[in-house]
Amino acid sequence: PDRFVGPYGIFNPFQFWLVVIVVSLIFFGQYMTLRVSRRGLPAFTIIGGLLSSTTVTLNLIDLANHERARGLGRPLALNALLSNVPLALVQVLAAAYFTTYSPAIAALVAAPAAAVTALALGVAAWRRRELSPVGIEPPATPLPLLRILEFAVLLFVITAVSKAVALVEPSYLPLVTFAGALANALSAVIAVGQLASHGLVTARVAFELATLALAAGVAEKAPLSLLAKDGDFRKAMALGTAALTTAIVAASLAVLLLPGG
Repeated sequence: PDRFVGPYGIFNPFQFWLVVIVVSLIFFGQYMTLRVSRRGLPAFTIIGGLLSSTTVTLNLIDLANHERARGLGRPLALNALLSNVPLALVQVLAAAYFTTYSPAIAALVAAPAAAVTALALGVAAWRRRELSPVGIEPPATPLPLLRILEFAVLLFVITAVSKAVALVEPSYLPLVTFAGALANALSAVIAVGQLASHGLVTARVAFELATLALAAGVAEKAPLSLLAKDGDFRKAMALGTAALTTAIVAASLAVLLLPGG
């Protein structure tokens, strides 16, 4: 049924199952890109980044630690940095708009999202010859059902907790948003958008929380890269993540300091 149930109206069965279907299609699309093309890693990265750039980064770290990927640390790191493009454009900017239909919020969020996109695409264009290594194996299954359900449950939990915190103790919202974005930035931004659409936070607060989610989603990739054995991977991720995080901070401050920001 397409209606909200439970305390504070936190659960919609139709929306939950719709998430399962969409996530399944994206996992299948990732699988097919590497099955069809031996140079399909950038497409794998972009498609996966629509849902979770963190998951993409962990997948790339697993590849970097594999013996068959020896010497591919930097190309894999470039793809991990590239995953920040769908993070910024889809998980943050598009999610902020389509959960609120607010041009004001979208206009504010556009600045840090554009900064991340421009910088990440610039790095990818600069090192484009390294971006598509040959022979990357596709995932073992096109539809990892457990991971698909885990993502849908995670989305529900983050949005439910954020809604409850906004109603009970709003001062904790930045902490909840940041923690939620470390798990999944898309879920955190959807939660923020729902709060804004119900009038529980202002447009400026929604912008600040969405930008915080973007910063968390980008910055967490540096500590995650420590799981990689390849030194080139770790170095490229540390430098790239620092540059992208700086761009977010600079763009956000510019927005806040502008008249009416």
